[in-house]
Amino acid sequence: ETSRLRGKYIEPYRDGLAYITCDRDRYSLVLSDRKFRNRRELISKTPVQLSCVRVSPDGSMAAFCIKDDRGFTDLALIDLGTLAMTRITDDMSSDTSPAWLPGGKKIVFVSSRSGTYNLHEYDLETHLLRRITNVTGGLFTPDVSPDGTTIAVSSYQPGGFRIGIIEYPKKSFDEVVLNPAPLGMSFFSDGNRTMDASPP
Repeated sequence: ETSRLRGKYIEPYRDGLAYITCDRDRYSLVLSDRKFRNRRELISKTPVQLSCVRVSPDGSMAAFCIKDDRGFTDLALIDLGTLAMTRITDDMSSDTSPAWLPGGKKIVFVSSRSGTYNLHEYDLETHLLRRITNVTGGLFTPDVSPDGTTIAVSSYQPGGFRIGIIEYPKKSFDEVVLNPAPLGMSFFSDGNRTMDASPP
């Protein structure tokens, strides 16, 4: 049990947990044991909003979201051993809710880059980004099945949000090769974040 942890997005990590804390508008990405006694802050008390941490199937990496001074949410990766980080997206769309595919070579996430929140697949090796759904009401919070054949999603309907399971899409609606860039720890300090935005 915890008291005043202010933790969320809690994920199993090997024999412990990975999660994000927020205290007085300062965010930390934390690894800890399952009893929350031994804690290690990988990113500590940053004003950059952190969210949606998800640990890779082999426990070596985590995908997470950053929201910087521009107000856009982007996708980043951190190596949980070396702490090397990569910014996968850097644009004027909202990219959120990453989920790993089995094998840890691809990530599915939600992006508004098509004008509506749709599912996109990112290949960590080729850097190919594919939009794999084409809905008008929006899809949110995906989670891929252990065998990679289905995705659980929430969708917005006239009566509110619904949860459903869809077959993993094989079709692509848009494809683009991204240019991910190293993300230094200085990015998470006060006043050091870029204000430039590339087109989506």
